[in-house]
Amino acid sequence: MRNSFRFFIIAIALVSAIACGGGGSPAANTYYLDADGDTYGSAANTTTAASAPTGYVTNDDDCDDANATINPSATEIYDSVDNDCDGSTDEGFFTFYKDGDLDGYGDAANTTVAASAPSGARSQSPTRAA
Repeated sequence: MRNSFRFFIIAIALVSAIACGGGGSPAANTYYLDADGDTYGSAANTTTAASAPTGYVTNDDDCDDANATINPSATEIYDSVDNDCDGSTDEGFFTFYKDGDLDGYGDAANTTVAASAPSGARSQSPTRAA
C-alpha cells in the first residue's frame, strides 16, 4: 500500500509539472539596452532574461542609442544625420534656387534647402547658359 501511495504522489507531481509548463524556468528572451531612453534599443548591447531588466527593451531598432532624438519614430530634418533610422540621410529635402527676375530659372548663388519650395524659389537648375 505504501508503494502505491508513493507512486500516486509521484504521478500527481509529474502531471502538475507538465500542466504548469514543465515546472522549469520561464523561457529566456533577448532584450536590448536603451541607453538614451527613447524606447528603442541597440543590437550592440543585449541581455537574455525571462523579463526585461530595467533600461532594456524588446527591439533593436535604434541607429544611435546615445541620442534620444534619433530613432525610428523621429522626423527627418536637414542636418546630414539619419534622424529616423531608415538608412537615408536628409531624404525629402531639395535645393531650391531663388528666381529673383521671374524668368523661370533660379540663381545658383542664391539657394535654400527645404522640403517644399519657399516663395519666389524654383526647383529648376540654376540660371540657363547665355
